[in-house]
Amino acid sequence: MLIASQDGSVKIYGQTSKGSWEKKVTIYHKCGIQSATFSPDDRHVVTASLDGTSKIIGQRTDGSWLEKGSISHDDAVFSATFSADGSHVVTASKYGTVKITELQSSDSLFAVTE
Repeated sequence: MLIASQDGSVKIYGQTSKGSWEKKVTIYHKCGIQSATFSPDDRHVVTASLDGTSKIIGQRTDGSWLEKGSISHDDAVFSATFSADGSHVVTASKYGTVKITELQSSDSLFAVTE
């Protein structure tokens, strides 16, 4: 479960074996969050922020989360989402700039190619 906030944070929650929810990680931006979305495999999250960036966060095999990359725009990012196969991220900014970014797996980290 994801909770995005105008305070610049995105919180990722996971369900415990007993069925309750616990916070796993908080992602911080300098400005409010417009959207946050899981990848199709639920192992990555992409954020869109008013600070002009999108962050890609991925889950390691031990369950911890790590920032794997970021995509920058010249103005606020209003939307960010993964493609259906999880190989690309599409971001859209305030003034209509759209970026399609290819994600390449390398040593369990993503290399971002715009």
